[in-house]
Amino acid sequence: MQNRDTGKTEEVELLDTIEFSSKRKRMSVVVREANGQIRLYIKGADTVISNILAPGQEKLLRTTIAHMDSFSNEGLRCLLVGYADIDEAWYTAWKDKYHQAKTDLEELEKKKKLEPNEIERLETEMEANVMLLGSTALEDRLQDGVPEAIALLAKAGIKIWVLTGDKEETAINIAVACNLVQPKEYMEQVIINGSTAPTTAAMISLLDTEFARFTHDELQKGHNCKPRALIIDGPSLMRLHPPVNVESGMARSHAEDECELLKKKLLDFGKRCKAVVGCRVSP
Repeated sequence: MQNRDTGKTEEVELLDTIEFSSKRKRMSVVVREANGQIRLYIKGADTVISNILAPGQEKLLRTTIAHMDSFSNEGLRCLLVGYADIDEAWYTAWKDKYHQAKTDLEELEKKKKLEPNEIERLETEMEANVMLLGSTALEDRLQDGVPEAIALLAKAGIKIWVLTGDKEETAINIAVACNLVQPKEYMEQVIINGSTAPTTAAMISLLDTEFARFTHDELQKGHNCKPRALIIDGPSLMRLHPPVNVESGMARSHAEDECELLKKKLLDFGKRCKAVVGCRVSP
């Protein structure tokens, strides 16, 4: 790598790689710099990285997020990037525990089953107190023929649902670019996120309203009715599952009933949409 202060090329030693996964939404490497300092470099989704930053960076984070929003509106894929200096003795102890955990068949099985495990606990322990460096903004070009293929599928009456880890703004711009979602003058975008529907009850109400409005438009305008596209984020989709911290039997029953009703409303409306885009989600 090139030292930006001296302009000279320096070699760094790669010590560890903590791989990306759709669950983690981040990846990191641990390196030994040319001066001997051990350092963690990390990149990942803003929703994840912002929660592991060292205190005192609120102003920098707000400025960086504002830049990310601007980049996302242009259809660029954005990630936050940061670093953390690691104490040598602490790293040596961590490395031993991490190696043991990664070779423990029981811990590997827990990780495979998405249960709490020592491997992910140690990864979280390493990826902490991060100093924010900034944001990336990359163009992810579509393969040749993708927009045309999607347009033909839609013309044939096939409805397409897409899941992506992108930010909402990026997901919408890419969906428009590949003909999955049409511009607003030709297709109405129904957006469900923490702002438009902050609770399960609010989501149900919004879906009822949009379902009734679409039914009314179809009756009034027939074939001239604007088709709908549903854009929904991951945290909103998580409301399809009842919260695990509900203790009272009656409260739990109500929460479960509310989730079942939400599932039905979301499916009923989703089936009437030309396209559905789930953003900030993983399989």
